[in-house]
Amino acid sequence: MRKLELRNYDDWREYAKSGDRPHDIPYDPYNAYAEAGWSGWGDWLGTGAISSHLRKYRSFKEARAFVHGIGLKSATEWRAYCKSGKKPSDIPNTPYAVYANTGWSSWGDWFGTGSVYSREWRSFKKARAFVHSLGLKSEGEWREYCNSGRRPSDIPSNPSGAYAQSGWVGWGDWLGTRSRRGGWQHFKKARAFVRRLGLNSHAEWREYCQSDRKPNDIPAKPDRVYAQSGWIGWGDWLGTGGVATRLRKYLSFAKARALVHSLGLNSFAEWREYCKSGQKPKSIPAQPDRTYANTGWSGWGDWLGTQTIATRIRKYQSFTKARAFVRSLGLKSQTEWRKYVKSGKKPIDIPSAPNQVYAEAGWVGFGDWLGTGTVAPRWRQYRSFKQARAFARSLGLKSQMEWLDYTRSGKKPDDVPAYPGQTYARKGWVGLGDWLGTDTRSTR
Repeated sequence: MRKLELRNYDDWREYAKSGDRPHDIPYDPYNAYAEAGWSGWGDWLGTGAISSHLRKYRSFKEARAFVHGIGLKSATEWRAYCKSGKKPSDIPNTPYAVYANTGWSSWGDWFGTGSVYSREWRSFKKARAFVHSLGLKSEGEWREYCNSGRRPSDIPSNPSGAYAQSGWVGWGDWLGTRSRRGGWQHFKKARAFVRRLGLNSHAEWREYCQSDRKPNDIPAKPDRVYAQSGWIGWGDWLGTGGVATRLRKYLSFAKARALVHSLGLNSFAEWREYCKSGQKPKSIPAQPDRTYANTGWSGWGDWLGTQTIATRIRKYQSFTKARAFVRSLGLKSQTEWRKYVKSGKKPIDIPSAPNQVYAEAGWVGFGDWLGTGTVAPRWRQYRSFKQARAFARSLGLKSQMEWLDYTRSGKKPDDVPAYPGQTYARKGWVGLGDWLGTDTRSTR
């Protein structure tokens, strides 16, 4: 993934849906690798960003002392400050969440505007009973109530923080709307109940959950609650017969291909129309290139029987010759390459996915493949940390925002990284203040 040089989650989502993602790279890596190495999108994409829950912050007293010195007066001013790029990375954007159990009491206390530093709240049970009497239906209504000025001073506006260790379960429990966490029915009993409802789709299930008719011990998100205790898919849950693709039983590749040959389809477009017609047996996958990727798949021509040379057994040009040919085309980006591949002009001995075919035979990146000079960060040769830092300090930049603006200006030398925290993580990096020479404290 790091070779793709995606910058954020939105870039990933667009790529994951584009059809370029290999079948053995999961759409939801945070679930697939939850227990096998996942530590955040910054680590996955190689941007160096760290998930909030993994970030190291200053102690509450140190952070509050710093904020007192800024002179902010309201949460609105705080949000604007957080967006300005001036805030040190070891001061959290959401102090009420980070310090919920280690000192947080109010915004007034955080800003030093004179609010009481500590407060005695009602017991959780008494506070919850009071809130139940209000008849509020959602977290949004709770926020409106808190902003109205009618909330008693001994009822916290942030109950999830105030009662985190003394009874807090969730907003449904706090407001009395019957939502809950835990205490669910056994999967089989819950599924049996849901099947009797006669719902036909995930959309109908959502409408049912919002109708207030759902029993309190049936989860609104069964795919999460029963993920490890019986969940197969929405078709199984609702009783419509649909089964998640990854669990569906298909014919062997040879049998499936033989059946498809008998249909007389002549192109991928005709295959798609056939899949949409409702005539395709459930034992034949709509995406055979993924289902049979490791069990026989060799190309659409082979699948449809149109005698196109099978991709798997095709003899490609050597990497050097193929790259020379591609560079002669004058393409400028990966997007232009994809358009060229789909145009029908590409020779059959030049692969559509050179990053896979030549992965162990010379591949560096699409910049090298197209001849645009762009090189993936992991292959790029940078200056030593001291040399690069000296250069950065000579620019006279004062903040992270100014550094980012500079890196986007086109003036930055190629051998100075745009993301020095990632490149020099174990080679001298201390923080952006040290990098720019401003001495602003930053998390290592």
